[in-house]
Amino acid sequence: MEGKVSSKLQITIPVRVRDALGIRPGDTIRYELEAGSVRLKVVRPDISDVLQTLWAKHDLSELNDAVGDDAIAHVRELRGWDDSDDQR
Repeated sequence: MEGKVSSKLQITIPVRVRDALGIRPGDTIRYELEAGSVRLKVVRPDISDVLQTLWAKHDLSELNDAVGDDAIAHVRELRGWDDSDDQR
């Protein structure tokens, strides 16, 4: 694939590349130089950072009280499954 550099030295990431990498508006891209070429990587947040942000913004104490230490058992209970319904 090829593309042109604009007068402002900007490039457009081709649709096939955006789709393959799951690039969305607002994503952060990392450029890595390698022997005369560039590798393009999407920077994804660490899941623990995402969870900490959610916990900071929302009071999850009620959910934590309902789930306790076993989220799987809680979901099974919500769905009305018992031990004979082995849906895991």
